[in-house]
Amino acid sequence: MIIHAPEIQQVDAEQCQISFKLSDSPFTESSLTYYVSLQQQQLLSESVDCALIALLMPCMAANEPIILNGHLSRRLFTCLPTIQALLRSVYSELTIIPITAERLIGASKEIKNNTIATGFSGGVDSFATVADIKAENIEYFLFNNVGSHGEAGERLFEQRYNFVSKCAVQLKTPLLKINSNLDLFYDNGMLNFIYNHTLRNVSVALLIQQGINQFYYASAYHLSDFQFYNRPTIAHLDPMLLPLLSTENIAVLPHGTLLTRFTKTQLITAFPESYQYLDVCVDEESENNCSNCYKCRRTMATLDILGKRELYKDVFDFSLYDKKKFNIFYELYSDKAPMAQEIIDFVRENNSSISLHILFLSRVLSKLKLPYRIRQRLIGRV
Repeated sequence: MIIHAPEIQQVDAEQCQISFKLSDSPFTESSLTYYVSLQQQQLLSESVDCALIALLMPCMAANEPIILNGHLSRRLFTCLPTIQALLRSVYSELTIIPITAERLIGASKEIKNNTIATGFSGGVDSFATVADIKAENIEYFLFNNVGSHGEAGERLFEQRYNFVSKCAVQLKTPLLKINSNLDLFYDNGMLNFIYNHTLRNVSVALLIQQGINQFYYASAYHLSDFQFYNRPTIAHLDPMLLPLLSTENIAVLPHGTLLTRFTKTQLITAFPESYQYLDVCVDEESENNCSNCYKCRRTMATLDILGKRELYKDVFDFSLYDKKKFNIFYELYSDKAPMAQEIIDFVRENNSSISLHILFLSRVLSKLKLPYRIRQRLIGRV
């Protein structure tokens, strides 16, 4: 497949599009296209760095060599063998593919130092990043449509953007709205957004690297969780993978890898904007936090044992949580993932307001070899 140099065109009075045309492509889409505000057009890079990282995994999955008919960062090109090896260490079905470039380039701009951007969705990770870096030190927030909005697509993207933009106004930080057709290239289960969001979102940072020189990616996992799995989310590789995606123009860095999800949640409780705008929900049909999906339940449980639930009464329905509290803690107890176990550990170590009998019953039920339906009935009656 040939990826051509980007073409920028004005779409209407408010936005422009930057398109990377594709030749000899196995994909149904004839080009990879992003849409940005006309006011941010000066941020757009003329390199093919963005398109390469955006389409790397789909091409590796299709065993499709890439020819880059445009300018590519020399540093990024040098790192490609390692990047591909890391991706394949996670997904053995991927194939290492040859990649050739028409022209390798070095630094292509001069901008002021410490021009920082970070993604901002209103979730725990992004709020923790903003709280830690401090909003006044961040030049731009990025809000992307690269697949995180699922089948709801454009509708949910617009809905979430309108919500997050209100918070950005309070934080006095410009929020860049960047739409794309990128998700159309990720059309099988192995390429689901939750498994490869790192590459998708970093492609947007590379798209606007003409105007920023530092991009902080809010990593989901603690550094101690860094390891090679077979088919996890590649977010476990962030500490190693993200710096490899840097170019001469922009440093791509993980943020929050020294904080657990529990510690991040604790951190943002001192950040007043989160009381009104925290959004962790994965329910595509819900306009706000549904208070029932696994991320809502986990976050509400954390806020509860921290004694901070009252601060978030406007964004969560804690009456629903109270009705299902035992179920929630049983799920957390049975879940061996680090983000669940750190909640259970806190309860044990601090004798929190959550009654320890819940953990005792959870432990007993987890060891009983009962049929699923009977177990659920027992949980519902406790």
